[in-house]
This record gives sequence, C-alpha cells and structure tokens, in this order.
Amino acid sequence: MNLASYFQAHLYEFYHALVILVVTLFMAKLVGFWIERYIKSTASRLHRKIRPQDLTRIQVIIKIIVFGIYFFGFISALYQFGAISKIATALFASAGIVGIVVGTAARSTLDNVLSSFIIFTSQPFRIGDEIKFEDKRGRVCEISLSYTKIKLKDGSILFVPNQKLTASSIINFSLKE
Repeated sequence: MNLASYFQAHLYEFYHALVILVVTLFMAKLVGFWIERYIKSTASRLHRKIRPQDLTRIQVIIKIIVFGIYFFGFISALYQFGAISKIATALFASAGIVGIVVGTAARSTLDNVLSSFIIFTSQPFRIGDEIKFEDKRGRVCEISLSYTKIKLKDGSILFVPNQKLTASSIINFSLKE
C-alpha cells in the first residue's frame, strides 16, 4: 500500500485528528489569554497592582496549563488512528518504562523544566528584574519552562537555559534587603 492509498483509506481519521489539533491550538491560546485577562481584570477591580513575583508565578502556571491542553489534544488526535491508538494505549499501560526512557532521553529538557520550578518557587529573580549572569547584564523579559529571556543593555536578547541559571551565581540588582 503506497502513501496516497493509505491517506485515502484513512482520510476520515486524518480529518478528525486535524480538527482536534486545530481546536486544541485554539483552546490553548484562548484559555491562556482568558486566565491572564481574568487575573488582570480582577486585580484592576480590587484596585491592586500585580507584584512582579506574582506575575512570574502567573505566567509559569499559565504555561503549564497550556502545555497540558496541548498534551491532551495531541493524545486525543493520536487516538483517532486505529493502529496508533493501540500503540498509545500500550504506551500508557507501560508508562513507568516509557517514563524512564523519556527521562533519560530528555534529561536536559527535564532539567530545565525542574529548574523553572525552582526559579518559580524560590524567585531569585522575577520578570522585570535587572540581573547579571556570567558576564552579561540585562533585564529579565520572560521565564518559560525551558529558558529565561534576558534583554541585554545593547538591546540584544539572551536566551539562557533555566538549568544554567539555577546552577550558576546570579546578581539581582533589583532585589534589595
């Protein structure tokens, strides 16, 4: 069976998977936007300003929720294909083994995600803080699950893996005792 005949035979499954992926992308963006808007409007109604440390926490939580929506949407799309859904079911049944394999293969990615939680909870720096990392000095623009984006004095953007930030010394010029 060639690719064209396989695609034609499974057109219905491809269509459903595509619809699920498009809806997932739309819902993830909508939910992320809605949560951020709701929090900001609630703060505005209460006449309170969102503190930088809270803004950092909010953004990390939103990214985790959006990632969860992407993950479940992707799995739902895979379940539209008969043969792949059996494989996906087998993978979920053997999640322990898969977890070990994925954990070993994606160690640096997992290190960065875990480091983002360390940054999230201990908050050695926040969005908007001016920090010095290695020989670079700049303002923190974004903290994602895998990297932190720092705008340097010359206007360039430095992307630093979160694992490197948690393993190194950082000077935070914005935090005062």
